[in-house]
Amino acid sequence: MDKVILLPMAISLIYYFICLIYAGPESSFIFMWPLIAAFCLIEFLLLRLVSPERGQIWLLIRDFYTAFFIAGLILTFVFEVVVISGMFKKSNEDVDYCIVLGCAVKGDRPSGSLIKRLDACVEYADEHKDCKIIVTGGKGDGENRAEALVMRDYLIDKGIEQDRIIIEDKARDTYQSFKLIAQMIDKDSKIAILSSNFHISRSIALAKKQGFSSCIGVPAKSDKILIYNYMMREIIGYLKEIACHNI
Repeated sequence: MDKVILLPMAISLIYYFICLIYAGPESSFIFMWPLIAAFCLIEFLLLRLVSPERGQIWLLIRDFYTAFFIAGLILTFVFEVVVISGMFKKSNEDVDYCIVLGCAVKGDRPSGSLIKRLDACVEYADEHKDCKIIVTGGKGDGENRAEALVMRDYLIDKGIEQDRIIIEDKARDTYQSFKLIAQMIDKDSKIAILSSNFHISRSIALAKKQGFSSCIGVPAKSDKILIYNYMMREIIGYLKEIACHNI
């Protein structure tokens, strides 16, 4: 039975090297995968090597770590079900505002993930002519301009009217985006939240915490290779927001 643990360990290491080659070491949170592999290896060694002959202390360590390992698997499963639940829900309902959440900007140009969000916004805006578009995101490290300003320029270049776009350019994260937007528009407004597919469930939870009771998700596509890394990263995002009482 302990050999089964070697499978996720091997998969984690293989995926880590795929991400490393594909996106480089600067790709966020790929360090999780060798860490997961290490947790699996420790569990394998404890199950394989610790027996009653080694004494009660080692048995307690093994049992405690196994309980921790199983709890981690359950927690991961639960959160991933929540993440996946928002990935494929695309609504065509009319809304008052479409909120496009910011993402990394490279210098003064949108990253690949941000372009996917903005292209999805252009498509959504073409189908829903009456909704206003809110672009949100401040200036982060390594960015020459606020994400919202880069997003606005991209949308204008794609044919979206400038007077249709509302800018929020101070937020440093998703929580701040909704907190600041809640000060800009009526919370009773019907909103569409447009972000990367893996990010939709957490974004809706954050919006509802700020008082937006009528909100739908509009998922944009994600990189086909890095999507699994993003989905695992969302667990950390959820735990952070729960710890900070943001959701």
